[in-house]
Amino acid sequence: MFSVIDLITLAQLPSIGPARLRALVSHFGNPSAVLEAGVREITGVEGISRKVARSMCQFIRGGGLDTARSYAERQLTKMERVNGHILTCWDDGFPDLLKRIYDPPPFVFLRGKLNDADADAVAVVGTRRPSPYGAAMAERFAEELAGAGITVVSGLARGVDTIAHSSALKSGGRTIAVTGSGLDVCYPPENRNLFESICKSGAVITENEMGAGPDAANFPRRNRIISGISLGVVVIETD
Repeated sequence: MFSVIDLITLAQLPSIGPARLRALVSHFGNPSAVLEAGVREITGVEGISRKVARSMCQFIRGGGLDTARSYAERQLTKMERVNGHILTCWDDGFPDLLKRIYDPPPFVFLRGKLNDADADAVAVVGTRRPSPYGAAMAERFAEELAGAGITVVSGLARGVDTIAHSSALKSGGRTIAVTGSGLDVCYPPENRNLFESICKSGAVITENEMGAGPDAANFPRRNRIISGISLGVVVIETD
């Protein structure tokens, strides 16, 4: 059985970034088996040195596992409070396009639902301060894409992103927001109603932990997910 708690726990181990996490779970078949493995077994995984394997085992055997598991449990509790769930790259419902990008996230936090129609998605993004012409073009592109049955993807930011999501919803279409903060942190705060509307009819996705604020470093990584789940990206003006 694939344990999400063990997956989040494993992600807390020293020297375990997304690439190593994917390699370990793919090699052993599930995160629980990784946590039970020894140094020799872990060293057999591509990209895992003996030094890293030893550090992992020392962390697990030295009591660090309890701290990591407690953290994972708190994350799941916070996620459940907002009716979220976790989608892993080993799940059938994980977007196929996202699996193909460089350094895909091993898992994402999700509110709402993804469906088969989201395989046909186009991102509409741009400046937070669009000109009147840019705002009109963002609205037009989003409305026409949504009207054609294309899922509109954007980042929930002020300006073009907000216009794209709102216009897609107004047209009765689907839209997906990929955020640079935790699933329980709406940014910008004035988009709370829009955020909730997207959750009801589409989906909000993030790879950031619950409680994470909109730190500047989160947004470049957020952008790779926006492009990763989209067949193409329409940029409406830039700063």
